[in-house]
Amino acid sequence: MDDKIKQIVKNTFIYIKTNHLELTPESYTKVFCTQARLLNIDIDECNWFHLWINKFDASIKKEINNYPIKTKDDFINVLSNICNNNTKSTNTIKTLDKALKILHNNNIIDIDIHSPLALIDTKLSKILENLDKNKLDSNKISTKFKPTSLLSKMELQLALEKRHKDDFVLVCDICCFDEIRLRFGSDALNKLFDAFYNILLDNALDGEIIGIYNETSIIIAPMEYNLAKAKIYADKIKAIIDKSAFIYKNQDINIKIDINIVQIKELK
Repeated sequence: MDDKIKQIVKNTFIYIKTNHLELTPESYTKVFCTQARLLNIDIDECNWFHLWINKFDASIKKEINNYPIKTKDDFINVLSNICNNNTKSTNTIKTLDKALKILHNNNIIDIDIHSPLALIDTKLSKILENLDKNKLDSNKISTKFKPTSLLSKMELQLALEKRHKDDFVLVCDICCFDEIRLRFGSDALNKLFDAFYNILLDNALDGEIIGIYNETSIIIAPMEYNLAKAKIYADKIKAIIDKSAFIYKNQDINIKIDINIVQIKELK
């Protein structure tokens, strides 16, 4: 199962990159769930809507389905609307009870139906307020996700300008670059380079910057790494590349990489 989950994650990032989608929590979840379904893997997080709505009776289901619900934010908004529109009905009390249980079981709210209505209203309003705030901050949230594509040289320069000049970065060079091009051709070199940076992206850390430095070099800029941590990370990257197989037209291409650790202010 772990291998299948890894494959789903990999396919998700490839799809987002290929289709030039903006990486946000919402887009990642949507693509991840689609990829899981393609591999016939059931993920509770992807089936949350059916799990939640099945807690209610037919009449409430029908009412909920009248709304265009795509996210948990939408679901909570719908529950709030149902409760506000029918505060005195017995069915609404039952609905509110089930809704609060769902939210409580998912660690979203810490009250139940026996709590004062004023407190329930305040708590739900606070949740909705936070959800709205999270939507406004989605661009900030997305920066915590792993990178899904290489930055161009200009994009890399702009990204590094936002980092402290004393921060350490890894400059990764493919050894024998010209030799590989002469022996196997430019097509092989391009595919080798693609495979190389895909490996880097697959093993990237949250908030990491990965971009093209020059024709043969890629820069990796982890978040807030001192020199000691940067050296450990460089050794990890080398080990991953050493264990990876690079094959072109049934021929093994043995590649090695050099990794130099420098401060951003030392880059030319």
